[in-house]
Amino acid sequence: MQKIVYDQPLVHGTIRNVALWFMKKRGWRIEGTLPTERKFVAILAHHTSNWDFPVGISIALYFKARVFWLGKNSLFLGPMGSLMRWFGGIPVHRMEPADLVDEVVGFLSHQEDAVIGITPEATRSRVTRWKTGFYRIAHALDLPIVLAYLDYKQKVGGIGPIIYPSGDFEADMAKIREFYKTVEGKYPDTGSFVGDAEY
Repeated sequence: MQKIVYDQPLVHGTIRNVALWFMKKRGWRIEGTLPTERKFVAILAHHTSNWDFPVGISIALYFKARVFWLGKNSLFLGPMGSLMRWFGGIPVHRMEPADLVDEVVGFLSHQEDAVIGITPEATRSRVTRWKTGFYRIAHALDLPIVLAYLDYKQKVGGIGPIIYPSGDFEADMAKIREFYKTVEGKYPDTGSFVGDAEY
């Protein structure tokens, strides 16, 4: 099993204190409450800046959640690769979306306590359609979807509504759209729309 920072209490506590100092120094506040489930899917939007990584990791450390996240393979090359994995990173190679979903479902099936973090845009560039693998993963494993967010305008981030997939994709996506339409990324002009997502 992949050992990450959250599995090392003493180190985690030290890094968490640094992360909270960082957030306070930059004027951020953190809100929300984790679900009671030990496993869930967390989506983070809107992803528009490299700053989303340190801010997002700081929030994960605050909640003491055992978070894994998906990142493009190039982030894991060279000496930074081990650090990224230690912070819960899972490299994503070019593959068919269905194969990626199956891989993540298989990974989570063998975890007792894990959060999988996904940015549905899968890029910092502006998109008009989200990738919806997060929904398929949650639906396949009957896991809640936590709507995590970084609102740079208000300098607040954390946990928003929790969606329990009903099987009615359009109805569930409507709730997700409604929440994220008021969240402002660091660069609003490149922020995505949820768009006409397909399942």
